[in-house]
Amino acid sequence: MTRDLTKGSILKCILSFAIPILLGAMFQQVYNVVDTAIVGRYLGVDQLAGMGSAGAVFFLMVSPVIGLCNGFSIPVAQRFGSGEEKELRRYVANTAWLCIAIAAGLVIVTMVLCRPLLRLVNTPEAAFEYAYSYLIVIFAGIPFTFLYNMTSGIMRSLGNSRTPVFFLILASILNVFLDLLFMITFKMGTAGAALATVVAQASSGIACFLSLRRYPVLKMQQDEKKADLAVMKELSRYGIPMMLNLFITAIGAMFVQWAVNSFGTSVAAGVASGQKIHGVLGSPMEALGQTMASYTGQNTGARRMDRVKKGMWTALLLCAVWWVISNIIVRTGGSSLVGLFIDPAETTATESALHFVFITVSANVLLGSIYTLRSALLGLGYPGISVICGVIEMFGRTFVAVFLAQRFGFAGLCYIHIVPWILATLLLLPGFIILLRRKTAELAPPAEA
Repeated sequence: MTRDLTKGSILKCILSFAIPILLGAMFQQVYNVVDTAIVGRYLGVDQLAGMGSAGAVFFLMVSPVIGLCNGFSIPVAQRFGSGEEKELRRYVANTAWLCIAIAAGLVIVTMVLCRPLLRLVNTPEAAFEYAYSYLIVIFAGIPFTFLYNMTSGIMRSLGNSRTPVFFLILASILNVFLDLLFMITFKMGTAGAALATVVAQASSGIACFLSLRRYPVLKMQQDEKKADLAVMKELSRYGIPMMLNLFITAIGAMFVQWAVNSFGTSVAAGVASGQKIHGVLGSPMEALGQTMASYTGQNTGARRMDRVKKGMWTALLLCAVWWVISNIIVRTGGSSLVGLFIDPAETTATESALHFVFITVSANVLLGSIYTLRSALLGLGYPGISVICGVIEMFGRTFVAVFLAQRFGFAGLCYIHIVPWILATLLLLPGFIILLRRKTAELAPPAEA
């Protein structure tokens, strides 16, 4: 049930750990795609544009969940790598206490801010209520979002990437059936899409939680379950920078949506479809990023810095390979992919989706570099650089939304991701090289007298 990532073939370790995560991510993207496809093909471009606007607000308010849980999992991976089982259990318990408290507060905040945020991103009036109906249900399910991300993050820290993925796949299949039931049979519209997602995520989160109770290394004594401010502080040292990174990135995404919505409902629907396609094609790189967080965390805890270095270059090479494959896919089958979401008769939406996908996927190798480098730096124990990276990405997106989109129209808007990706990579790559050397020197055994 646990796996040591500090031994054996590096390529095999990375691939065997990443592939289950990738399968889960792909299935998760499948039910996102099904949501969008049903809305776009059966409910029309207004509701599709509503889900597009909701997506930016959703990312802004829910990204802290993903960031916090990813950050909290790193000290757990480090303790597992170093063999400190008692400390590991204390870190897991305090992760749970933090998640419970934050989830309760976040539900209240998101409910209150839902309508103002949709106004802020300039949601078209024809799509506004559809976006609101979707978000209000999604926000009610935030505790289940925390539950799945927390428990799956702990499992990955212990070297198990398969069990959470298995439950996620089952949840994705359930989500597809619920989409059809709620949106087509019960005619619940975008609220039905959101309810299907919440129910599916609740099922995967509960299953992961019950599975964690079977881990011998997590059998806790009473004193290990207590809230500990010192442990919470250490967890927050990793969780808060990751939360801020994604939150700042999400603010940039709000500017993106504001700019997209200014071009009208058809373009907004096209970009929403293009983003779903890009999400699917970016899943392998995201899986590599999650892998490198656990891989680097364990190897740093075990002082295997040679494996950290070799693992990073292996991951970057895998990103480059997938970049070539994904570009072949969109160049040969882009029209068919867009046709899953949009009726070909909607020419403006279709052309917008194709243009957006072609340009974005052409630079996907940069996105893969960001995922892997950022996660590796987190595993090394340098979470602060993620905040700097997020600020750079936010300013990059804001610049494109405010200046390029206004001057060059939709063609300029399509570079809204590429500019911040370039800037972030220019920070992260040299940053990783420098900080890896620093960490290697810190962990080197003292020279003999």
